[in-house]
Amino acid sequence: MGEKKFKLLEVDLTQEKTRTVDVTEEVRRFVGGRSLGAKLLWDRVPPQADPLGADNVLYFGIGPMTGLLGSVTNVSAKSPLTNLRGQSNMNGHFGTELIYAGYNAGVLFTGQASRPVYLYVKDDQVEIRDASHLSGKSGLETQYHLVAELKKEIDDQNIRVAAIGPAGENRVRNADICHDFYHHAARLGMGTVMGSKKLKAVAVKGTRPPGYAHPENVLEIMKKWLHAGRLYRIQNRR
Repeated sequence: MGEKKFKLLEVDLTQEKTRTVDVTEEVRRFVGGRSLGAKLLWDRVPPQADPLGADNVLYFGIGPMTGLLGSVTNVSAKSPLTNLRGQSNMNGHFGTELIYAGYNAGVLFTGQASRPVYLYVKDDQVEIRDASHLSGKSGLETQYHLVAELKKEIDDQNIRVAAIGPAGENRVRNADICHDFYHHAARLGMGTVMGSKKLKAVAVKGTRPPGYAHPENVLEIMKKWLHAGRLYRIQNRR
């Protein structure tokens, strides 16, 4: 088995261009989506950047074992609430779907779109599509409408959508991002940044199961440490 590669999907909303970047070395050094998100902000966002401007980035990050153990997605950007690094987590299947689509280092958005758009991802098929018909809809309505719309195209209802509602569109500074209808990245205005980029939603469908080296060993190690942590909490309970 060859060396595992970590691929980042980078989306330039200003130019409406996408590319896949090998970030294996960065993932090996920074490991998870939260840490890699911090590095991307450090490298890509100027110190005086407006959180709602084109210089900010929006990163949907996942960990190297997402899809094997859990499915937490970390969203990182410069926060419009603090003017500092912001990050928020959400559960659900979005992170796992990114893994199955082949983007096991997540998705990075740069720039700003000139119109409301959403990102459509199905494995290697990546498209920036018009989202004007979704403007004004709540995050829940957006998820419902996009899933209904796209399942006619790909004949599969298991499409994962992360979306914003009117608060994000109108740049309310504490707007969230919702996914799987009841999971939310609700801290530090990540939905506000998404709205500032005129990015209404991200819809992902993956069909390629990933290969994990020795998954049975990973599970045994995790069970060992979870058990040790439980014993520690019991022994130190007051």
